[in-house]
Amino acid sequence: IARASPESILSFYCYADYTQAPTSGIKLPPNLCAWIAPIRYCRYHRIGHPDCPSRRQLAGLIDGWAGAAERIAYRTYNYNLAEVCVPYSKLSIWKHDIPYLKQKGCIGINLETLTNWQIYAPHIYLSIRLAYDPAADADAVLDDFYAKFYGPRAGPIMKQYWTAVDRAFVDLKCHSGSFFAVHLVYTPEFLKQCRGLVDRAAAAAKRDKTYAARVAMAGEGLKNAEQYAALRAAINRGDFAAAKRIYDRLLARSEANQKTG
Repeated sequence: IARASPESILSFYCYADYTQAPTSGIKLPPNLCAWIAPIRYCRYHRIGHPDCPSRRQLAGLIDGWAGAAERIAYRTYNYNLAEVCVPYSKLSIWKHDIPYLKQKGCIGINLETLTNWQIYAPHIYLSIRLAYDPAADADAVLDDFYAKFYGPRAGPIMKQYWTAVDRAFVDLKCHSGSFFAVHLVYTPEFLKQCRGLVDRAAAAAKRDKTYAARVAMAGEGLKNAEQYAALRAAINRGDFAAAKRIYDRLLARSEANQKTG
């Protein structure tokens, strides 16, 4: 390929059973690009996080591939893989990881993203912006987003809400993805805090139907977390009939949200 098409780059995944970097000292041909896909690493913390053994190991893996290949890239999930119901944030992750990956020589990033703006809005926006410009001021990008998406009155309150969600995941002393740690984030106290912020934002945005609809969209996402927590509590006390009723309401809301786009 290098002889016939010297401008071409051939990509391959460092994925699943083939994630680890070679240790033999091999140097790959320069027309190969290694796409690191860390599906089996912690989903809540940035690369190299001091309290996360999984993400510290990932930093070493990236260095290993960078030593073996002239070109590396990053392919990952822009959501909490296998849990797509409750609000979740990768703001702190992307503020660190995208500039970090650029510094390590990454030539591209592939973000598998679900367009569930009611539970992911700010970090979807930030990830796209930083993917195009890793040197951008992430805080300025987010301030611009909050002001323009939720409006000047509700924006600062929604910033508090999404920052609280982000911090709740960043501070987790847990590294399993999927739904296994959701209850550690969405405690009754945290749900009450989040609901108070969203309700305040809704009141602040009520004069403008566009901003009000966007705050309401975030409220739908928070309602998912409230119903999920209630469903889990019902199952744990053995009240499966109540759990089924809550589940049916959650499913009906989700289907209605899907139909409205």
